[in-house]
Amino acid sequence: MMIKKEAVGMNKRICTAAAVLALTMCTVHAEAVYNLDEVIVEADMDKVRDAFGDIVTEQSYARTGGDVEVITRKEIEEKHFQNITDAVRRVPGVYINDMGYHGGEYDGGPYSQQVTINGDGHVVVLLDGRRLDNQASNPSGGQSSSSGNGSIVPLHLITSIGNIEKIEVIKGPGSSVYGGDASGGVINIITRKGSVRPSTTVDLATGSWRKHTYGIAHSGSADQGKWSYFAVLNREMSGDTHYKDGDMGKNYIYYGTKYKDDSAAVRIDRNFDRDRFVSFSFNYTNNWDGYPVVPRDYRYADRFFSGQVNIDSAAGKKHGPINPGFRNKWWYHGVLGDYTTSITRNLDVTWQFKKDHDLPSYVRIFRTRNDYSDAWIKNYTYPNYTPSGNVTPAQIQDWLKTYTGGFSVSSYQERSNGLDFQFGKNIGINNILFGMTVSHDYYRRVNPSARTRASISRNMFTSYLQDKLKIGDNFEITPGLRYIHSDDYTVKNGGGKDISPSDSSVSHLSGMLSTRYKLDDTLSLYASWAQVFRAKRVTDYDATLEPLDDEKGNVYNIGLKKKIGSRTSLDINFSYLKMDNAIGAYSVEDASTATGTKSYAMNASQSKRALNIGIDHRFNENWRLGISYSYVKTRYHAKHFTTVPDGSGTSLDDLLSKQIPMNSYQFDLGYDKGKFSADFLTSIYSGNDENFFTNKRFVVSDLTLNFKITDSTSVYLVGNNLWNTAWENRYYYHMGKGAFPQPGRRFLIGINTRF
Repeated sequence: MMIKKEAVGMNKRICTAAAVLALTMCTVHAEAVYNLDEVIVEADMDKVRDAFGDIVTEQSYARTGGDVEVITRKEIEEKHFQNITDAVRRVPGVYINDMGYHGGEYDGGPYSQQVTINGDGHVVVLLDGRRLDNQASNPSGGQSSSSGNGSIVPLHLITSIGNIEKIEVIKGPGSSVYGGDASGGVINIITRKGSVRPSTTVDLATGSWRKHTYGIAHSGSADQGKWSYFAVLNREMSGDTHYKDGDMGKNYIYYGTKYKDDSAAVRIDRNFDRDRFVSFSFNYTNNWDGYPVVPRDYRYADRFFSGQVNIDSAAGKKHGPINPGFRNKWWYHGVLGDYTTSITRNLDVTWQFKKDHDLPSYVRIFRTRNDYSDAWIKNYTYPNYTPSGNVTPAQIQDWLKTYTGGFSVSSYQERSNGLDFQFGKNIGINNILFGMTVSHDYYRRVNPSARTRASISRNMFTSYLQDKLKIGDNFEITPGLRYIHSDDYTVKNGGGKDISPSDSSVSHLSGMLSTRYKLDDTLSLYASWAQVFRAKRVTDYDATLEPLDDEKGNVYNIGLKKKIGSRTSLDINFSYLKMDNAIGAYSVEDASTATGTKSYAMNASQSKRALNIGIDHRFNENWRLGISYSYVKTRYHAKHFTTVPDGSGTSLDDLLSKQIPMNSYQFDLGYDKGKFSADFLTSIYSGNDENFFTNKRFVVSDLTLNFKITDSTSVYLVGNNLWNTAWENRYYYHMGKGAFPQPGRRFLIGINTRF
């Protein structure tokens, strides 16, 4: 085993955290007993909260304080979210960066979904507390942003919305349980369990653009509750979506964006008593998604057909003002019907053998399978991306036949097998958690036409130790340590030759400290510090601009929760991230390459400041209002370069720093009386840099209406983007601004019944 120098020479903050942890463990003879089960119920908030005002979930035993949002099953049913992405997108401080359609590429680059929390892409996604990332996956460096996400699976492909009990969104690192790479935060998806009484739910809906959704779920128990079960089937499908073009101000069909997503899940529990059970859980998704790449740039459609978009020359390879309409060379992918397919399977078997004051002890075996393929109906051949000269429609067809190749498919496979172990123990005022995970992660890319298979594999070991210490009734402090060891990457190219990077094993110890203090029954404060560590991924070893280093830094959080009277609550959170070394990545045009593009990654320093302010007020038993404001300012500074190396003079710091809105506001008005309920949400994104977005401000509103016909049957109407705003949340240097429009105004009407 190779131990890197950083792990041997722990800095002073690690030593401090270790010392605090040791001291807290010395207090085990104290007579006070802290019961983590003690909670209070805020009925008007419809959420369970502890004495500090923090929302309690099945996983909250692992964290202390922090800025946490919980999306409950009740909210999911009342607001009729179609998938996880729809639900999480509404959380203040969370920014879903996507292309505006379901399909996309596997590699984590510019054509795949990315999630940031408080402007930080280091976000860990959990399913019932288990990490879903694969350390052998092969993400692309093509996106002009920090490459922080470990998982390449979009949120909406993890499991169906019908299978979710809660979604816990933790802003900031939260706990040593989650890892030193979770500086942005954690999205923990908690699935549903069987009910005591048998129950079946059917949900049907139809709407704009031939969208249809179908869902059926059944829950129940047997043998006087010793066995419980839950099963769900869902389908979500749509024709080509529509959008409003931010440059033209007109509505267009987004050809090639149709999709069909199927999912199924089952969970079976054998309950021995309140604290001990064995659980079997299986989640499956099967998705067919159109992949149009980008829509046509209608400002320069004629240039394409007249051959003025000529990429065969070095000058023509550049985008933007040098070659207006550049992205039109991809227009036909959507028209011809290119698509992607994906199948995900997550299997977990968990034995919880003990629970001590809400601290569970368990063993879990997991197995994850993700398969993805992309199909190019007409794959263009270089260098003839576009027809040249003044051509007729007939000549365009001849060009398509001659220079766009036949059906092309690439497939990718991810595999992860492993074991989780956790032991929790309450001794006096100490609430100790120890856990570890061992896993084997595997990735393979298959090229059927070339009959080649390239693969990457890696063995991982992680462990954590933390102690949630309660001092009196009003103060908690939780020191924690996390250790990670990764074996060397094993990499084989398509011909089976070993091309593994040398010296790629990693061992690292990181620490964190979190605390919260209740001043009185209406006000509590919290603060945390954590070290950030993200080991280089396999693609980082191939960087051509400069050798890359592991990502390291520190993140700090401070906040308060205040009750103002009986009807109003205030939450304020400020976070500061300081990365001594971050990896910045972007893609530019390069005439020297076979494809005309090249990706670069470089070492950079990074600083980020984020502020979240939330106010919830209930006017009476029927009306409520939630107002939130989120501010993010990120600044990258490339250590050895100042401009993009393509001769354009574009600032690297600007390219890496200004691709999300600086400000976002939310106004959420709710009404609930008798058989009728409604929710109206308006989101405002401002401070957009107009070098990267088509407008410096976007206003997007959504409406949900529910009416109960009977106690068991209700009908609903959902309207999204009511003002038909032309907006986007992604910029890609290669395509220019406005290349990823979000869907326009749309409606969905449905019925839900239970029996």
